[in-house]
Amino acid sequence: MTIGEFSRRVGVTPSALRYYDDCGLLVPAETDPRTGYRFYAPGQQRRAVLIRLLRDAGLALSDVRRILAVPDDAAQVIADHDARIAAEADAASVALRSATRLLTGPGAPDTSVSLSGPQLASGVRQITPAVDRSGGQEVLAGVLVEIDAEEVRLVASDRYRLAMRTLPVLRADGGTARMTVATAALQRLIPALLRADVVDLRAGSSGLTCVVGDHKHLLDGWNGEFPDYRTMLEQWVHADAKLVVDRAALLGSLEPALGDLARIGPVDDSTVRVAVREGAARTLACAWIGPHFDTWFAAAHLAEALTASVGPDVIIELGADALPAVVRSADHGSYTTLVMPRRHVRPDGDVEEY
Repeated sequence: MTIGEFSRRVGVTPSALRYYDDCGLLVPAETDPRTGYRFYAPGQQRRAVLIRLLRDAGLALSDVRRILAVPDDAAQVIADHDARIAAEADAASVALRSATRLLTGPGAPDTSVSLSGPQLASGVRQITPAVDRSGGQEVLAGVLVEIDAEEVRLVASDRYRLAMRTLPVLRADGGTARMTVATAALQRLIPALLRADVVDLRAGSSGLTCVVGDHKHLLDGWNGEFPDYRTMLEQWVHADAKLVVDRAALLGSLEPALGDLARIGPVDDSTVRVAVREGAARTLACAWIGPHFDTWFAAAHLAEALTASVGPDVIIELGADALPAVVRSADHGSYTTLVMPRRHVRPDGDVEEY
């Protein structure tokens, strides 16, 4: 059939069909060598429609080419693209809400939630050790506060750690909010939060306000965007092995190494060895699940994560490919810390330092 007839059947313009021919994605069944007219076979309709659908969904030509060439990769390529556009849509939604607040000017808060004051104080205490103290990236010296109808998330990060605490909401009014506030402003509130059974967080055009009793505290904000921690979690977190160990015992074994590096690795599936760079090792009873390998951490960073955790036992999820370790309490899943390793000994014996 001619390019015009084929175009009407598959819903792709003739100019796009010519482009797909030039790219090698959809070569005509025949091309008249004298006139250059293109002719297509009925059996090419499915491929043409598939290309149209993928392009309408916003996939790059390189991704379309991969799907057509390796059908087994199609599901993963499509899932990756779907995740990207969802993240972009979320970011656009946040930006549009911020723009709306700027256009409408000061007014009543568009988001308000009530939560436990002592729980908020506990969350601030837990995550602030992960705030950047270097001053190299100013936005990281703040705490990200995300609010929705179900929970409040507090997130802090520097180059080696990322800490996140989720807090349940007692009452919610309005939509969602996402703001980065000064760490010091949150820390100054801790004594008042500990004395209040319930506090309110109100997000509006003027910023984030914490209402404690009769007092309203407008929290200093930070300019710029907080790093996309959700993408960091999705891309980085991959547990090849899990260590379940007594939190206080592991914390005590790190004390001789504070200011230095500490190596953690299994002796067997029920014993873990903790050693400083050049010192004697201590062994602790544990449950080690997965392949055996050693990882070095900045002892102070790991100790801070353990100190902020709660409960008698801690779970450390480790990646065999130098990925961040996830530290969380065995029975309190609302607090999570990511700690970057500083030296990694792979199962094959190769050593990586960073």
